[in-house]
Amino acid sequence: MHSIKNASAVAGVIFFKYLGLIKHLGLIKMYHFTPPNNCKIDCKLKGFVYKVADLWPFFVIFFILVDPGAIRGLAAGKFGYTVASLSIGVLISSLATVICAFIGRRWPQVLFLLLATPLYVFYVFVWSEFGLIISPETLSLILETDKGEATEFFNTFFQGKGAIMSIGSAIWLWTAYFFLEYWRAHDHMFLSKKMLRIFECCKYPFVCVCAALSLYGVTETVRFSAIYKARDFAGIEDFINENNDRFGHAYSDLVSSLLYSFRYLDIISGEFAVWERMNGELSHEVLPCSADSLDVVFVIGESFIRDHGSVYGYALPTTPAMQREADSGHLAVYTDMVSRATMTTVVLRSLLTANDNRGGRGWNRSPYVPLLFRCAGFGVMLFENQQQFGGKTSPFNTGLNVFLFNDVLRDKCYTYVNPQEYIYDGGLVDELSSMHLPDGNNLYIFHLMGQHVKASSRYPRDGWEAPFSVADISAFRKEPWLDEAMLQEIADYDNATAYNDYVLGRLYDVFRERKAVIVYLSDHGEEVYDYRPSLGRKAAPCDQEWQRAYYQNSVPCTVWWSERFASGNPGVVEALRSSVNRRGMSDDIYNLLLSLGGIGTSWYDAERDIHSAEYVVPERIISPSGLNYDDLVRSRVQLPGKNP
Repeated sequence: MHSIKNASAVAGVIFFKYLGLIKHLGLIKMYHFTPPNNCKIDCKLKGFVYKVADLWPFFVIFFILVDPGAIRGLAAGKFGYTVASLSIGVLISSLATVICAFIGRRWPQVLFLLLATPLYVFYVFVWSEFGLIISPETLSLILETDKGEATEFFNTFFQGKGAIMSIGSAIWLWTAYFFLEYWRAHDHMFLSKKMLRIFECCKYPFVCVCAALSLYGVTETVRFSAIYKARDFAGIEDFINENNDRFGHAYSDLVSSLLYSFRYLDIISGEFAVWERMNGELSHEVLPCSADSLDVVFVIGESFIRDHGSVYGYALPTTPAMQREADSGHLAVYTDMVSRATMTTVVLRSLLTANDNRGGRGWNRSPYVPLLFRCAGFGVMLFENQQQFGGKTSPFNTGLNVFLFNDVLRDKCYTYVNPQEYIYDGGLVDELSSMHLPDGNNLYIFHLMGQHVKASSRYPRDGWEAPFSVADISAFRKEPWLDEAMLQEIADYDNATAYNDYVLGRLYDVFRERKAVIVYLSDHGEEVYDYRPSLGRKAAPCDQEWQRAYYQNSVPCTVWWSERFASGNPGVVEALRSSVNRRGMSDDIYNLLLSLGGIGTSWYDAERDIHSAEYVVPERIISPSGLNYDDLVRSRVQLPGKNP
């Protein structure tokens, strides 16, 4: 009983102090109540609190602009990290409001809103269009984008719903801000005296709640600052693991997301230095190749949806060259290959380094596979159709240009690099055909544009006839949500796939009379309205996550060999043919390349070589959170015409 009385007394004191504050500020004329004298608060402090509370329209709009993910996270039921992130957003908004109240002018409010608006527009755009948030991966994509890609990106997506939602909502928020400011200044015109009193009374509990959340935000900010204690990628992983319940791989507020992303990319850039040093001491760890006049060709495709290849059972003949070689017994078609990631940069670091992701040795502590070939006496020729000239475009750029054209490795590794990009991938084959192919052992690396968006830009209109039209697609795609524009994009994608096959067919012809083997592998898959109205590599609802993984992470993988190679390596050819149904991971492909090249090195692992008798089926993890592809996909009901 005494505790109840004590609690009531405390509550009463707080209540009387609150009423005293209200009266002193002149917000409500209280004729029937006079608070005790000991409830008086310093007038200057009360006046400043009033000024802060009076800026509630700015606070609300600015909070929405700097923390749009909080509302989305709460709506999705992700209360753990969302509330933690929300508190940081409230802290940032509160600090901005206090600054504006201290200055006492309108221009700081407008300035803060102007600074936040571009970030908000970008966030809403990438979320609505791609299901992405501001993250290291998103910023890396931006840093990797050249002028041509940016133009295509704008033409493809900025005419869609993403632009409407992002720009439209920003305009709506600015309109709301000016309306609320007008409403605040003239609230007596909109509210009765009773409602005005209630509204004014609500301001101060609102300030108290914001103050409490801001204090919590301070503790979360201190926790977040641990990211700057990380000195390497392992430190980043520890930070993520320790804060996964509130972090969720990205904070909801834009300030924290940007700071985290730039810190992440900064550390990754530093990891390149480790990688450079490691590769600089590599030559003594490789034995010279004993083969004679061997061509190993590694073709890296782009955005090839495995199920859109007729060699994998697609309804349209999109891969006639592959099919022809398979029917003639010169092509092994691997049916169950999975990519670890869906971002080209991440994938290529795994494809082209002797990594051990399952054992904890990532790309930066693994040798560059082309350099292993070079140390074994191979010539290494790079034909790259996604290169960006001019070196590092940003101190945080960890994109393809920095990786493939690393200043330390370029002269040490490559014997030839194509001097230009081509509009279409066939230009690379034209360049190769015009050259005198060198004798001896050679590694050829081709990195194609493939079916990269925009698919209609990936095949020529002159000199090559696009085989498919909307009518061809509508003959077997009957989903009611498909419209004419979607059917056209599917036709464009299938035409790009057919052109990709045409390029591969020309490469087969170039090496047909030589002792050669050609490995083709796409970096990742894609979606082109395959099971939902979605284009690209967007996130998916939980009940469609397995389908997203199936289309975006499943990749085509083939190995072609010439007659001269087959006659000299009958055992290898038989091993390739007998291993096509094995489950594989694309980041193990370097072991197959080393084996086909006859390269002796301690970096080779027979248990990860898909055609080896010692091969061990891997656990196929496709996300940093440990998502298992087989657990997700193989247990599901088969898609129509699909065999997951």
